[in-house]
Amino acid sequence: MTEVVYASGPVVTLVLPVLFGLFTRMAAIQTDDLEQVLGEAVLRSLEGARLTVKEAAAIMKIDESQLRHGLRGEKGYHISLNRLARLPFVFWLHFSPALVYLVAKRNASDIAEDLGLKRSA
Repeated sequence: MTEVVYASGPVVTLVLPVLFGLFTRMAAIQTDDLEQVLGEAVLRSLEGARLTVKEAAAIMKIDESQLRHGLRGEKGYHISLNRLARLPFVFWLHFSPALVYLVAKRNASDIAEDLGLKRSA
């Protein structure tokens, strides 16, 4: 039988509120902004994984120009998570931190206020 271990302690106590704040803010991002943030996170992750856009498009089985439009967050184009799922594991090692960083960067002031680190004006 496999033993289930639950995370606890000071790290979880600090991390969970931060993640909640990030995801709350991410839900409030407008669709166009979300596409741009997602595109930038994917691009950063491809760079971190040492994959070119051309290689990624081939793995994802989509046209390279379609992927480039999606990475820029252009209207009428999107990045399919079903297609992203085809990318290698090394991409995913970079994707989550990149996405969290970009959302936090965009909403740092609001997140600090949500966590009680900053008082509202």
